[in-house]
Amino acid sequence: MVKPTVFEGLRVFNFKTLQETWEGLNEYLCTSEKEINENGGGSYGPELISYNIFCKIKRGWVDPEFDFGHTLGYTVKKWSALIKNYVNFHYLDLIRDEVRRRKGRNARNYNFSYHFVNAHGSGKDCLISLTFTKRIYEDHPILVFSVRTSEVTKRLIFDLLLVQRIGEYVYGEGADFEVHFISPSIFISAESFSMYNNHRDIHELLKGQMKSLGKFQTNIVNVLEKFQNIDIASIKYKVNKRSAKQLQRNEDGMPLSGVKSMKAKTLKLNADLLDIPENIINLRQLRKHQRDTK
Repeated sequence: MVKPTVFEGLRVFNFKTLQETWEGLNEYLCTSEKEINENGGGSYGPELISYNIFCKIKRGWVDPEFDFGHTLGYTVKKWSALIKNYVNFHYLDLIRDEVRRRKGRNARNYNFSYHFVNAHGSGKDCLISLTFTKRIYEDHPILVFSVRTSEVTKRLIFDLLLVQRIGEYVYGEGADFEVHFISPSIFISAESFSMYNNHRDIHELLKGQMKSLGKFQTNIVNVLEKFQNIDIASIKYKVNKRSAKQLQRNEDGMPLSGVKSMKAKTLKLNADLLDIPENIINLRQLRKHQRDTK
């Protein structure tokens, strides 16, 4: 069971990789209902929420074999939309050039912040900023990733892969960088968390607590079993259909959603996805360009 260090309400986690961060926070929320309820968080409606999260992540890495399609039902269009909504390549180029200039001068420290664009509003400003920092006594750079909130099961792993790709864009593929993740709150819903079962057995996670499950944990187990067996046509809400279609498999072991395999190694940060003139180098100019070309 993942346990944070708690300091004046701040929950501090240490993880080895971005992949482990996604796994650890999912499993923390699933297995720690009692602790969360006793320390300022809790279940509100369909969600279990924990507040004041800080994760120190040693390596900016997501398993290249992680399958976003078969596990969570993502398509390449979703990846392209994430990039189009949040990434301003011209501004990233400015940061990359400055970082390389500092590296060439053997600068001992620097801090440069990238503010996520949210160009289309569809991201609801969930991703706020990514600060590239080099500290005097550290050999490697640190990316400080700040968000408004995070839905852990479906979205966090996607967002963390984006951070990895941006880090590679600035520092080069294979570069060694740490990530610090900061969020005022993180949450899961039983319906979306059920898809985590495609990655790890939820019953195994809760094995030692089955005789004393909390209300939310009981709902997790009930929803999982329901979605694994329900007639999908009878499900009213689209978000619930997504989960059930990912959990139920055909004779070949493929999800009934029909979503194809899409592994992390195939998802790159493609600057050509954005059609923006090169003279646009800041957010104000970008938004004006978007208004003028509608």
